[in-house]
Amino acid sequence: MASISKRPGKSGMNYRIQVKIKDRGSGEIKVHSTTWKPPVGLTPKQTEREVVLFAAEYETAVKAAETASGEPTQSPETTFSDYALWWLKRRKDEVATSYYVIAISDKLIVVLTEYKAWYEEYRVMCGDKWENSNRLFIGEYGGNIYPGTINMWMKKICRSAGLEERTVHSLRHTNITMQIAAGVPIVTVAGRAGHARTSTTTDIYSHFLKTADRSAAQKIEEIFE
Repeated sequence: MASISKRPGKSGMNYRIQVKIKDRGSGEIKVHSTTWKPPVGLTPKQTEREVVLFAAEYETAVKAAETASGEPTQSPETTFSDYALWWLKRRKDEVATSYYVIAISDKLIVVLTEYKAWYEEYRVMCGDKWENSNRLFIGEYGGNIYPGTINMWMKKICRSAGLEERTVHSLRHTNITMQIAAGVPIVTVAGRAGHARTSTTTDIYSHFLKTADRSAAQKIEEIFE
């Protein structure tokens, strides 16, 4: 399991993530590490949750890289960027495309249909100012919208609703954990999450799987009462 340690920095607290992997051939212990800096505006509780999720994803990427062929040369201070770029290339080769198809609900289809109608009206209204970014969700005049902007909107919405602030990425974790809690098969959950292996899903969300397992045991007991 990845270890997490705090390190004070000039602009605030940073977190050092370290993963130790035993080489199958030599038996040598390889150490991989990276630094995670919390986004501005997170509460201590949010920071703790996000760094744990980041560490789990980093560990998964490191393990995937170690077990595949063509692995880049390692060093005690291997950066996350090195592994991430290599691992994503490997994923692309495995899946053949970075896009995958999932089913969506009837309600979401209605919402997207209404959005598409607005999108076309807005494109015509922009005229020559329109920037064809080929994106579903767009910024002004059809240009790219930056992740930081969406996170800012998300925080404002949470504050106005009296809720604890969340990042947009946290919605992905929420969606996956809700599927697990609802009893959706892990193969289906992994496929919808875009994970090439179910082990990726189980490694990152093992604590939620244990909760779901206890719930299943309780339901079985209720059947025989």
